[in-house]
Amino acid sequence: MLRVLQEGTLRKLGGNRYISIDIRIISATNKDLKTEIKEGKFREDLFYRLAGVEFKIPPLRERKVDIPLICMNIIKQGNLLFDKNIVAIDDEAIQVLKGHKWTGNVRELQNEIQRAMIKSETDSLSIEDFSSNLKEG
Repeated sequence: MLRVLQEGTLRKLGGNRYISIDIRIISATNKDLKTEIKEGKFREDLFYRLAGVEFKIPPLRERKVDIPLICMNIIKQGNLLFDKNIVAIDDEAIQVLKGHKWTGNVRELQNEIQRAMIKSETDSLSIEDFSSNLKEG
């Protein structure tokens, strides 16, 4: 990967010539890569090759105001995936979603929304559509 990033070329497995490519990489981690470098767990040269613009996005539990918008985006994708036509989440369900700790971050929220969508028989998600673990806190 480092060679591809540095030189903009790659060679197919078993191939004998290099091919020019133009790529951009978007990467994410939940690790402190500078610490990982110090501990010998991540290559410093690769870090500096990948390092461009850095964004720190707080975990979902620190961005509760974003939960309704994220939910609607997940629902929009889920409608296509599950051939559904869900258009809303009721206020009680939103309050429960905002009160959850979301240790699994957005993936946990996505799983909860998708399970509720599969279970729902209406065009709006209600608290009854969500798992008992979520309702219990």
